Amino acid sequence: MSSPPDWFTHSRLWLVLDEAAAAPRSLLEVTRRGLAGGVDVIVFRQRNTPKQHVLELAMPVRELCRQQQVPFVLSYYPQLAVELKPDAVQIGVADGPLTSVREALGQGTPLGYSAHSAAEAETMLAAGCSYCFLGPIFATPEKLQYGQPIGLGPLRLDPSTQERLVAIGGITTANVSAVLDSGVQRIAVIAAIQRQPDPAAAAAQLRRLLPG
Repeated sequence: MSSPPDWFTHSRLWLVLDEAAAAPRSLLEVTRRGLAGGVDVIVFRQRNTPKQHVLELAMPVRELCRQQQVPFVLSYYPQLAVELKPDAVQIGVADGPLTSVREALGQGTPLGYSAHSAAEAETMLAAGCSYCFLGPIFATPEKLQYGQPIGLGPLRLDPSTQERLVAIGGITTANVSAVLDSGVQRIAVIAAIQRQPDPAAAAAQLRRLLPG
């Protein structure tokens, strides 16, 4: 099991960028507003997009994160890590074996994994991932492709596992307390910030409900 990076400990609110959820704002604009509201980590996720376009979108976001000393996580395109120099790379089952990704990246880059069951999360943490996203916890349009929500039950694992989990999927100010009550103290959101009239205010409201 690989230890999480130092910044993971106090990273409670993660913003997963999504062009559809952000529209008509740009990904850079929602990043700027999210950071202003207290987002702790930016996850750049852009599926089914030519690599050059991913770089064009991601570079300014990466630079903004660097300026504000906020971790930048690259999802779905581990092969672009050389250009983007992320603070972590997040992968899923479609990215191939963990050993292959690790060989391509080298040993210096922390690896996260997007899991959809407690068993999958435990397996990938034991295999060497630093942390896991686990969800979707609640129903959300952004996660319909992954099936029905898994609910809060899978979050109730032993504390050594819980401290490496980030809950995702339909989390809002109305239900975040239930997530925290499960023992998991980190959340990742998409619509709860990006689809709101004031993303900075939405981020600030969520961040106030999370541990320091």
